[in-house]
Amino acid sequence: MEIRNLNSVRALAVFVVIVSHYSNVIGIFHGVLGHGGGQFGVMLFFMLSGFLMAYLYLSQKPSKETISAFARARIGRVIPLFLVVVVISFLERTFLGTKLFYDVNGPTSLVEHLLLLKGDDALWSIGPEIQFYLLFVVFWLAYSFSRKYAILIASLVGLLILGLGSPVIHSDFLNLEIDCYLLPSIPYFIVGIIFGHRSEEHTSELQSQFRI
Repeated sequence: MEIRNLNSVRALAVFVVIVSHYSNVIGIFHGVLGHGGGQFGVMLFFMLSGFLMAYLYLSQKPSKETISAFARARIGRVIPLFLVVVVISFLERTFLGTKLFYDVNGPTSLVEHLLLLKGDDALWSIGPEIQFYLLFVVFWLAYSFSRKYAILIASLVGLLILGLGSPVIHSDFLNLEIDCYLLPSIPYFIVGIIFGHRSEEHTSELQSQFRI
């Protein structure tokens, strides 16, 4: 389902990311538009993702069928292209010794990327996106029991994470490096979900009025 009014927001997010990376590479305006500025665009994407998940799925009851449909739709939009990019980056670094795409420099790095434990450059954003899909299913189940309390608890979780400074988890496990950006990303997903929840409710109210 396409919501055309969101296309301009997507375009803005893409523009911010592109300008930031371009600024970092060529130093335009002394790099003032870079230095992590692209993360603002990524956060917009996270909010859009939260909005769409809420708008498209919260009106449905979470069942085996609807959750399976959700998983296929959301993962199908991200994982296939991600796998292609990671594998090509690995093959390029391994056999050509160049870095045209991303720095997936060896079998260990390949496993870290495929398991979403870390991501080179822009690939870091894929991990939080997929990880939040799992959290959304939990929220969806809670929402089906009590909309008010599910939204309240999600809001409190977002505020708590912000209060803790939105920590990034840096660790290692079985010689695999872990850089988890899920916690800093959660508040943006939650903001998107709240807006999606309100939009879905408003749409349902309008549909009810027209039926009358």
